[in-house]
Amino acid sequence: MSKKLADKVALVTGGSAGIGLASAKALAEQGAKVYITGPPSGGAGCGGKIHRARRPRDPRRRRRVKRP
Repeated sequence: MSKKLADKVALVTGGSAGIGLASAKALAEQGAKVYITGPPSGGAGCGGKIHRARRPRDPRRRRRVKRP
């Protein structure tokens, strides 16, 4: 399979479920380095789901977004 996105980095917002998770998986299949963001409630397991599927980058650095 051709890796059309092999030299690309993708940031998927809302990637913990649904369309965002499906998009992250599709990008990873094409070879992109995928970083995902999402709410803490759903975000814990999504990196593992994608990692098992296509081995994208998963920095495992959880950060809180603070309001000013």
